[in-house]
Amino acid sequence: MGWGMTSDGKTVDNNCKRDYGNQTCQDFYQLQQINYTLLDAMQDIGYDVHLIGKVDVGANILYIPEQKNATADGFHGGPDDYSGLATFSRSANILKPTKAKPVADENDNNVHPEDWGIASNCIDQINKFGANKDNQTKPWMVYCSINIPHPAFQTNATWLAGVNQAAVTLPIWPDESTFHPADEYQSISKNVW
Repeated sequence: MGWGMTSDGKTVDNNCKRDYGNQTCQDFYQLQQINYTLLDAMQDIGYDVHLIGKVDVGANILYIPEQKNATADGFHGGPDDYSGLATFSRSANILKPTKAKPVADENDNNVHPEDWGIASNCIDQINKFGANKDNQTKPWMVYCSINIPHPAFQTNATWLAGVNQAAVTLPIWPDESTFHPADEYQSISKNVW
């Protein structure tokens, strides 16, 4: 769940307001009791910070002009969206799949094209810092996160081509009743049971 307000408590996150309404976001802020982000901390000690890709935090970070390459607001479309509802029901221990059954797509070599753009933006930003290293007056940090790093067990033809499937021994799946609750949740949520 994203943070309902900016870290100073003065502004309601625009996407939270869109999905939940002004008062609910203010209530979230009171419950969350969060008043400092990684972005705040790094800037406070003098870093030039660039957030690129999935931030998923709220706090109106997506609306900071210098953070134009940040994506994902942390609200997942709100309670009216299936993804949002499934995400927010985690703490209630509602065990439902949030994804379709994972299958390998042996034809699609570009499953998440937005991630290639994010990776390219990260490389470009690091190269800019490298090219200007003699003129930099403060340290820098690039936070780079692709949007869809999961599920780890789903891939495409590019990566499947490099795997000798005959040489891969599948592990023995343990009895599901012995799973740690976090593993149980992930297995059900990612639809592998």
